[in-house]
Amino acid sequence: MTPSPRKRVSWRLPAIAASLTAALTASLLAYSSSASAQAGPNVLISELSNYGAAGSADEIIELTNYGDEPANMDAWSVYRCAASGSRAYEPQFPPLEGVVLDPGETFLIANAKGTIDDADAYYEISTANAGFGVLLQDSGRNVVDSVAVYAPGVDSECALGDTPLRNNLNGIRNETWQRTGDTGTDRDDFIRATRTPREPNATEPNSGVQASDVLISELTNAGPAGSSDDFVEFANFGSEAVGIGGWQFYRCWGSGQSTPGSLQSTIPAGTVLDPGEVFVTAHNSVSVPSGVQSNRYSVSLANEGFGAMLVDDHGEIRDAVGVYEADGVHQAPTDGPCIQGTALPNRLDFGWNQTWQRTGNTGENAADFVKGERTIGSLAEPVEVSDPEPVETGVRISELINTGPGGGADEFFELANFGDTSVSLEGWQVHRCQGDGRRSPSDQIPVIGDVVLEPGDTYLAVHTGSSYYQAGDYNVAYGTGLADEGYGLMVLTADGGLADSVGVFNSGYSPCTQGLSLMNLIATGDGRTHQRFESTAFNADDFVPAAASPGVVPGDLRAPTDFTEDELAPVEVEAAARPLAPQTAAEVADREARLSATAAHATGGDSELSYLGSQVISLNDQTSRIYTGTTDQAPPITRRIGGEQEADNDILDGGEPLITEASDGFPFQRYELRLDDTRRSDFELTWSGTSTGTNELQMYGWNRRAETWDLLAADGGTVGGQITLTGTIDVADHTRGRIVDILIQDGPGSGEAFSDEAAEPNLAFKDPAEYDLSFGFVTDTQYLTEGYRDAYAEMNRWMVTNADAREIDYVSHTGDVIQNWLNGTHSSARATDEYEFASDSMSILDEAGLPYGVTPGNHDNKWGRESSLYNQFFPPQRFEENPWYGGAWREDDGQNHYDLIEAEGAQFLILYLGYYAGDEAIEWANQVIADHPDHNVVFATHDYINPEGEHTSVDSLEGRWTSMGERYWNEIILPNDNVFMVLCGHYHGVALNIQRDVDGVEGRTVVEMLANYQDFQDNGNQNAGFMRLLQFDVDSGLMAVNTYSPLRDEFNAWEYDTEGRYTDADDEFTVEVDLNAVYDKRVATDLITPHTERREIGTATAGDGETTTVDWNGLNRCSDYLWYVQAAAADRTARSAADILSTPDRGGRECG
Repeated sequence: MTPSPRKRVSWRLPAIAASLTAALTASLLAYSSSASAQAGPNVLISELSNYGAAGSADEIIELTNYGDEPANMDAWSVYRCAASGSRAYEPQFPPLEGVVLDPGETFLIANAKGTIDDADAYYEISTANAGFGVLLQDSGRNVVDSVAVYAPGVDSECALGDTPLRNNLNGIRNETWQRTGDTGTDRDDFIRATRTPREPNATEPNSGVQASDVLISELTNAGPAGSSDDFVEFANFGSEAVGIGGWQFYRCWGSGQSTPGSLQSTIPAGTVLDPGEVFVTAHNSVSVPSGVQSNRYSVSLANEGFGAMLVDDHGEIRDAVGVYEADGVHQAPTDGPCIQGTALPNRLDFGWNQTWQRTGNTGENAADFVKGERTIGSLAEPVEVSDPEPVETGVRISELINTGPGGGADEFFELANFGDTSVSLEGWQVHRCQGDGRRSPSDQIPVIGDVVLEPGDTYLAVHTGSSYYQAGDYNVAYGTGLADEGYGLMVLTADGGLADSVGVFNSGYSPCTQGLSLMNLIATGDGRTHQRFESTAFNADDFVPAAASPGVVPGDLRAPTDFTEDELAPVEVEAAARPLAPQTAAEVADREARLSATAAHATGGDSELSYLGSQVISLNDQTSRIYTGTTDQAPPITRRIGGEQEADNDILDGGEPLITEASDGFPFQRYELRLDDTRRSDFELTWSGTSTGTNELQMYGWNRRAETWDLLAADGGTVGGQITLTGTIDVADHTRGRIVDILIQDGPGSGEAFSDEAAEPNLAFKDPAEYDLSFGFVTDTQYLTEGYRDAYAEMNRWMVTNADAREIDYVSHTGDVIQNWLNGTHSSARATDEYEFASDSMSILDEAGLPYGVTPGNHDNKWGRESSLYNQFFPPQRFEENPWYGGAWREDDGQNHYDLIEAEGAQFLILYLGYYAGDEAIEWANQVIADHPDHNVVFATHDYINPEGEHTSVDSLEGRWTSMGERYWNEIILPNDNVFMVLCGHYHGVALNIQRDVDGVEGRTVVEMLANYQDFQDNGNQNAGFMRLLQFDVDSGLMAVNTYSPLRDEFNAWEYDTEGRYTDADDEFTVEVDLNAVYDKRVATDLITPHTERREIGTATAGDGETTTVDWNGLNRCSDYLWYVQAAAADRTARSAADILSTPDRGGRECG
C-alpha cells in the first residue's frame, strides 16, 4: 500500500535547540551516543514493538533523525525479520517516496489493523509474536539501522551480529522498546517502557517485578483430567496478613505475550491472605478443595507453554512465572514478560499429576520451582518428583511405526530382548507420547501379564486396524493409534523404572525422546519402519529405516554409511554395444594372400567384417620429407607451419612409430610425400596409428589451388582405440607434380563424439570409452540428510564404486548439505546431527580418494551469516593434504575455496563461493582465476539461476538481498574468459542456459546449470535421490549430461516432479563446452602410404573372439598391398590397424 500523507512531529536534540521543554531535554540527554548530535543526518530506529495492549496488530515502528542535517529518505525501505530470524524478501511496505526527515523529526509506521490512526505509513503484515526484527535500508541498499527482538538463544539477520533485545514486552503495559542511546549495542541502547509514538522516548524503563510476600506457589497448564485441568495458586509467604482484593492474574500466551485481554481473573475485593494461606484461581472444570479461597476462569492455559503474572491493585507486578521451552534443543525457545530469568521447562507429566511448586524466591524461575505431585489448595513443603530412572534390563523398543502401506492404522511396535538373560515383563507398562509430545497417562496396551522374553525374542503389539492384526501373528493389540504428526513410546518396568523410550518428532520436546528424536520422515508407504541397531540412549543414532520385520530382529541392520569392503569395491559397467578393432594377420604365397581377422566386440556380439585392400603407390623415400610440431591453429592456414622441425622419415620404410605429443596447442605431422610416378587420376592415402584418450585425429590434404588444408578423413573417439584414416587425393587439387602434402593433426574433434547421440534421450549413460572424464554434480541434499539418509549415502557409494569404470574424476556439491541450519531458531543439536551424517557420508569419498568439493547453501549457514558449524565439519584442514585442493580464502573458513583437477592433461579449476559471499569473496575469486589462466573454470555456488533460467538478483521476482547470481555473472563470469560453466542449486527444479558470444567475444560459451531435485517425490516422500553425471569429451568440446538416482537405479527424474514441469530431454542432453586447448594430444604414426582405390576383398560375420579368413587372389608379383579390416555392428564401425603385405617373385624368390 502507499504510505499515507505524513503527519510530522518535530523534536530536536539538546545541542541543536536549547529551547526545548525540560521533559524533552531530559529524554534526549538519555540518548548516550554523545552530548551533541551526529554531524550530518543520522536516522535510526527509535521505537518498536510487535504487539500492544490491543493485541498482535497493535504494533509500531518509529524512525528518528538524530543528526544535525535533514535526511533524504527517498527510496528507503523498511524490512521485517520473521520469527525464524530471517529477513523478509519484500519490504514491509513500498519504499518511501519524497520523504525528508529534519533533525529531531520522527517518521511513524504502524500496522494498519492497529490502534494508531495518524501514522506516516502503514503495513498489512504483522511482525511475529514469537520474535521479530526491523531493518532500515537506504536507496543504495545499505543497511542504515537494524534492531532484533527475540528469545535468548535466537539469532537473527536483523541483529547484525549483536545480541537481540529480549522478546518480553509487556502488552498489559503497552510496552515498546525505546532508544536511549547509540553505542551500537542494542541492549545498552534500548529500554522497555510504555509506548510513546510521536513523543519523546522514556528515559527510564518500566518497573519490573516488585518485592512481595504473596507469590505464585503452584501452577500447571493441565492435569490428569485433561488439558483444561489447570490452575494457578498464590500463597502468602510472609509473616503478616496481606489484602489481595482487586489483584489480577494475567496469563501469558503460548507465544509468550500478554495483553489486558489476557486477564484470567480478578481476586474479589476484601480478600485477605493470612501467612501460609493460599488462594487458587482455576479453570471452571477443576475441583478446588473446600475451604480454600478461589475463583474461576474459562480460558485454559496453553498446552504449548504458558505464563502467570500477578498484578496488584496499583498496577505493580508482584510475581511472574513462565513455563516454556527455552533451551532451543528440541524447538525454538520462547520468551515473554511472564518469565523471570530462565523459564521453567514445559515438561510436566500430567499423568503423574505433576505441577510446578515454589521452593525459593531468587527471581529466577528455573531455580525457584521443582516438579512435585499436585497439592492444589495446600502450601505443603514440596516433595520433588523426578522422571523415571533408566534401568538396564536388556529389553528395548526394537521397531515402531505409526502408519504403513495399509494406511494410517497399519502400525505396530515391537519390544525385543537384546540381553543374554531371560526377562519377565509381568507388570510392565507401555505408554505412548502424543502428537504434542506429552506422555499419555493411559496405557497403550494392557499391563503385560505373565510374559518372559528370552534373549532374541520379541513382543509384538499391533493396531487393531492393521494388516498385522488381520494376519493374527502378534502378542497384543491396541486401538488408539500413534499420532501422524509425531509420536513416541515409553516402556516402564513393574516397579516404575524406565526400560526404554523413543521419540519420533520433527520438532518439540517429548519425555519419550532420548537425546535427540528420530525424524518423522520415512517411506511408510513402502513398508519402511524405524528399527534399532544400536543402544546409545540417543534415538537419532540408534535407529535406521528398514523394511518392516514385525516379530523378527534383523541381524544385518547398520548405519546408512556403514558399507562393507565388497560394497565399496570398484564395479565394472557394461560397455556399449560396439565393435572393436579386429586383430589381423596375413600369410602370403606366390600371388595369393590369406588374410585373417579376429573379431572383437565390447559386449560379445557379432560383427560384420569387411576386408579392404589396394595396391600401394610407391614413394621416393629419399626425397620425401616429414615435419613435426605444434600449432595453435587446427588446421593451420599455411602449408609450411611455423615452428615445425624436420623428422626422420624411417616411418616411410616401415621404421619405428613416429610420435608427436603436446598439451598446449595441437601436435601435427606434415608429410611431403614424393611419388615415384606422376598420377593422372585420383587415388587414396591411408594413415594408421593411435592418439590418446578419446581424441580424434584429422587427415588433411593441401589444396594447392585454394591454398588451404582440406579435411580428407577424421576418426577416433574411443579410449585407446586404433585409428585408421583413408582419404581421397584429388590429383588436381592435392598434388604438386609428384608431391602430395598430407597433414595428420590432433585437433578439436570434428565428428560425432558420442555414438548414441542421435538416440538421446535414451535413459543411459554414455559409453566411458567415448569420453575422457566425468564429474558428479550433487546439490540440495538437505531432505536426504534430514530424513532419507540411505539415499544420500548410496549416492556417494555409487560414485566411489563407479569412479574407475565411469571415469569420475571429481564430485561437486553446491550446497544445502543439511536442512536445519537455516533459521535463527533452529536447534544446533539437530543441525549437528545432520552435519555429522553428511560428514560421514562424504567420508566415503575421502576414504576412496575421490576428489570432491562442497560449499554451504542457505540451509547450511543461516542465509550466509553463520559458517562456524559448516567449518566444524568441512574446514580447510579436512582437505588441505590432498594434492587437488587448491586452498581456501581464509585459514579457518572453507566455504570459499577452489580445487584443481587434471584429467588427460586438461586442467580444471572448480571455484566455490558459499551462500551470500560478499565483496571480499568476489575479489578473492577473481584473483584465484587470474592466477590460473590455463585452467578451465567451473564456478560452483548455491544460488545463481532460477528454474526460468534467470540470474537471481535483489530485483528479480523471487529475489532477496542475498540473491547474488546477477552479481556473479557481471563480476566473475563476464570478466574471466576461462569460466566455461556454472553449477548451482537452491531453487527447486532444473534449468539450462547456453550463453553464447559472452561479453561480445565470438564463440565464447558459458553453460549455466541448475539441477535441484530436493522436492522430487515418491508417494509424498522427498527421497527421489537424483544427481547428475557430467561426461566430458575434451577433444570435441562436448559434455553429455545424465540424471540418475543410485538408490532407484533410474534415470527418469522428471516423473518424480510433482509439478509436471519437465520431460526426459530436460535431464539428458549433450551441450558444447568452451574448453581451452590445453589437454593431452598425440599423433602416433605406424603407417602412412598412398594407394589405389580400395576394393572389398571379402566379408564375414564373426562373433567376439572368432577368427575369419579371406583369400586375396590375383596379386601382382613383387608388389606391395595395403589392407585392413573394418568391423561394423549396431551402426558403429571400427578399423583394424592397416598393414602392408608384399608379394614375392616367381618361386618365392625375393624381389630385386
